[in-house]
Amino acid sequence: MGKKLIFIIVVVILLSGCTKTFEGVVYEVEGDYFLVDCTDEATIKSKAIEDIGYGCKVKLSDKTSFRSETGESLVLDEIKEEATVRVLLMHSKNITHSKDSRVVEAKEVIVLDE
Repeated sequence: MGKKLIFIIVVVILLSGCTKTFEGVVYEVEGDYFLVDCTDEATIKSKAIEDIGYGCKVKLSDKTSFRSETGESLVLDEIKEEATVRVLLMHSKNITHSKDSRVVEAKEVIVLDE
């Protein structure tokens, strides 16, 4: 029982700092990635300077799906710069001010209505 409890505590601690989803404004759209503002994620989990904006390079693959907030299926060409999106990551990641931590892979991109 004691080993099981310790294992559960360690897993919870390791996963608590990881992000599975975040929202931000699209800065740039390229063929295989977006550059999305992830300043809130980067500054929450690190001692990053709040006056600096942080962008995440969101890699896109043939497994990435795109949809509107209402569930309507979209294609990559319909997502424009300055759109606000919710990015669901393929794998949880600890996003910080470190450039390497801000390269992520998208499972799904949802364009939010604003």
